[in-house]
Amino acid sequence: MVAGTHSLQTVLVVASDPGLRVSIRAALESGGFGVDEARSGLSGMAAALGQHPDLVLVEAGLVDIDGFAVVTRLRGRGFSAPLVVIGKAGDDRHALAAGADGLLALPLDPDTLAARARAWLAGNHGDLPAEQAGSELRAHAQELAAHLEGKARELDQAQHRIEDTNRFRSEFMQAVSHELATPLTPITGYLKILKSEKLGALNDRQSKVIDAMIQSTERLARVLDNLVDFANLETGRTLLREEPVDPRAIAEACIAEMRAAARNRRVGLAIWDESGGRNLVGDATKLKQALGNLVDNAVKFSPSGGQVLVELAAEPEGLVISVYDQGAGVPLAESQRIFEPFFHASRAGEAERAPGAGLGLPVVRAIAKAHGGRAWAESPPRRQPERTGHFYPGSRFSIFLPWTPPENGLVPRRTAS
Repeated sequence: MVAGTHSLQTVLVVASDPGLRVSIRAALESGGFGVDEARSGLSGMAAALGQHPDLVLVEAGLVDIDGFAVVTRLRGRGFSAPLVVIGKAGDDRHALAAGADGLLALPLDPDTLAARARAWLAGNHGDLPAEQAGSELRAHAQELAAHLEGKARELDQAQHRIEDTNRFRSEFMQAVSHELATPLTPITGYLKILKSEKLGALNDRQSKVIDAMIQSTERLARVLDNLVDFANLETGRTLLREEPVDPRAIAEACIAEMRAAARNRRVGLAIWDESGGRNLVGDATKLKQALGNLVDNAVKFSPSGGQVLVELAAEPEGLVISVYDQGAGVPLAESQRIFEPFFHASRAGEAERAPGAGLGLPVVRAIAKAHGGRAWAESPPRRQPERTGHFYPGSRFSIFLPWTPPENGLVPRRTAS
């Protein structure tokens, strides 16, 4: 509310204590004032600078920043309306030294609050003698310095806790992946033996059951690969290879692996190759994993009868690999977060499907970054692929990869000891 646009004078009450806010609001509104509220120092400063209230009452004991610091920061940013600290009796000199116009001592006297507010608005404020002002300012500066030192110490401790948590998370994901992969390997092998009919012929129903089991184990293997690679790529423990990579061959391999799942969902798969037949330098296994995650995602969120397109587009600096789909797309507000670990975008129809581990797209980004490239999403796509005969209104997930990674991009990393 901008001062002067309404007949009521507005008071902003910045207080973390809800009971205090209620009492002040009741006393001021009964006295003919409009009242706005903020519950913390940071939100109070934003409200004061954005709403331009006629008077600001600031609680000394806020949850984030003490009220004296709020007053000092507001004065430093040119806020000229009256500022009053709500605190204990005896804090008046501290409040004036911080830049306040007065102190509203606790306990609150509701009967006199409206009259005192009018006095502050009329220009009545306390003054400190020069010698007292100097000593109070020095004391206030020391308190601010001590407060900042304490916050810096808390930040340092929080950073250490975050680092420990990230390390424990990586170790946990690696341990879980190993424990799950150990029994999965023989299961996958035995299923392939059964499928080959080396142990006896299979009828059609048995063959379909084996196919479904193989698809499930392949999907579980992809989840485990993402778990391991996310932990390793984030900590730099993965040894990436530099070798010639045929992007067309990688795209065809990904399409072949997803063919059965796409057929079950009646989703068409296609490749549009404008790479010019040029090879990349990179890690073929990791790049295949990244593209496989994108294709898997596109198939998962495509409608029955939809189309998924893998586009390879050559540019002077590198190759752009894009995966288009005809799904519901990603909400704009979430498009910047979908590459964050464990985040799930709220897509239409997702309730019908079990959510994934939330690591497929973060792994895509990490692999692209390790190759000196980047990953991004557009929903809906800003442009449509030409001459494909289909329109893709859903999403476009893309990876840019330089033809040859820069020295600070793909680096054969030493495995952590």
